[in-house]
Amino acid sequence: MNIIRKKRSDLVVRFHAGYVVNEVTGCWEWQKNIQANGYGHIKEGGKAKLVHRVSFALHKGPIPEGAYVLHQCDNRCCVNPLHLFVGTALDNRIDMQSKMRHAHGERVNTAKLTEKEVLEIYAVSDSGVGSRRIGAKYGVSTTMAWNIKTGRAWSHLFKARYGIHNSV
Repeated sequence: MNIIRKKRSDLVVRFHAGYVVNEVTGCWEWQKNIQANGYGHIKEGGKAKLVHRVSFALHKGPIPEGAYVLHQCDNRCCVNPLHLFVGTALDNRIDMQSKMRHAHGERVNTAKLTEKEVLEIYAVSDSGVGSRRIGAKYGVSTTMAWNIKTGRAWSHLFKARYGIHNSV
């Protein structure tokens, strides 16, 4: 057996020894080395590699240059190849946003307002108060007040309140 085939065989054995199948979700949940962000990794050729990418490559073939491997199940430690698909950075962002996994609202570390304050802004705006006065009252710029009022900022709350994405 040549050395490349032996290394590949060793990787396959280590891969399959590193997860437990979740009977409820079907996820193959990685149990070995897990980073703080929830993604598992495995060493291959002396380098740590994201194990969901390794799983995809082992089961489905090479990953195109610059491509992302995304989880349909949204379980970062899942390595089940049936739950993995290839996409672009844009696909990843769209997937994240559609499932509300991105930083938004109060989860944004630079947010100056709370959800309660944004809801107050909607009520004040609905009563006819302009963006300049709203901005001054809540300590944000006139532009930010307008963006909130029109759903360009805090769009998840705007949609929940008005049932639409953006009024402009």
